[in-house]
Amino acid sequence: MARIVRLSEAASIAIHALILIARTKDPVSSQMLAEETGNARNHVAKIMQQMVHHNYIHSTRGPGGGFTLRAIPEELTLLEIYEAVEGPIEVEPMPESKQTAGILAITQKMTATFKNHLKNHTLQDYL
Repeated sequence: MARIVRLSEAASIAIHALILIARTKDPVSSQMLAEETGNARNHVAKIMQQMVHHNYIHSTRGPGGGFTLRAIPEELTLLEIYEAVEGPIEVEPMPESKQTAGILAITQKMTATFKNHLKNHTLQDYL
């Protein structure tokens, strides 16, 4: 059966955290992000390191440290954030023998719609 793309907890944390970071000029700690998103600090910190790796944010250690936005909100799409966490969104081909009454077409359309929505919205849209 074709897999329908969904917004995972990790992708949701990444998007919400980047919105929170973009709304302030001060560094935002992983503890504050954990409290705001309702997730464990270590889980949030791990996801934020992926965002650092993709150069979307900058991380500063120590007292007064935290995360600051490195990307330009108008240029950073939700798709880029999603794919930094989950990898590329792809529609898996399904053999004709397993297609049932247009199910493949439905899942492909849903996945394409989801991907286009993320691609057409930037971080700026949520600030």
